[in-house]
Amino acid sequence: MMEKYIYATSIKLDGNMSATFGLEQAVDNREKFISSRGLDPDGLILTKQTHGNVFVKVDSSKLGLATTNTYSAKADAMVTDDPKVVLAVFTADCLPIFLYDENKKCSGIAHAGRKGTVAHIADEIVRALIKHFDSKPEDINVSFGPCIHQCHFEQQHPQDKDKIDEFTKLFPDAVEQRMGTYFFDLIKANSAQLINAGIQLNKIDYSMSECTADYPDTYWSYHKIQRIEGSMINIIGVKKGELA
Repeated sequence: MMEKYIYATSIKLDGNMSATFGLEQAVDNREKFISSRGLDPDGLILTKQTHGNVFVKVDSSKLGLATTNTYSAKADAMVTDDPKVVLAVFTADCLPIFLYDENKKCSGIAHAGRKGTVAHIADEIVRALIKHFDSKPEDINVSFGPCIHQCHFEQQHPQDKDKIDEFTKLFPDAVEQRMGTYFFDLIKANSAQLINAGIQLNKIDYSMSECTADYPDTYWSYHKIQRIEGSMINIIGVKKGELA
């Protein structure tokens, strides 16, 4: 049976997904959201996100930890070929990247903020799918979730000089300068990484990637309000009933 991969990002109406603002409510919100997408909430696996480029390969031996907000590892990306697993990352402006290969029956997810993008996390997760599951880049499907867009992701010179120099050196086409202010494009920078890793342009879906700062009533956006009030959860897994 061909596995059907489901991926989605929660919105504010689904409730806060971060345990920082109450574990019991966050767990309940996660379970409801995951179930509403046809996935099994018991399959949820979380990592402690560090804004880096570390990935981990996970399987059903890690199940059950998420109900107590226990993390399987410190990482910003996960890959799996276990159909019982639901991979997840939290975001509130950073770019969530969903990946799946129907031929090799494997999937991945990544949390790509500025630091993770500079550390080439998109490239690393493609390498992980190739290494662990023998995926071919041309068979990997990618989708970007909601994130802050370039129009709002500004960096000021000189206080952000090191960030500006680093990002501009790596991704010159993903930086715009207007009157001394620099604007970073996470989508363009990560797209460049994926294409360089062999992902086909027609395999990258941008339709979900609305700007979090443009729609603060819909999405949690730290950059927009300058404080942490909650976060979205981004998930990918195999639809219940499609398990091999």
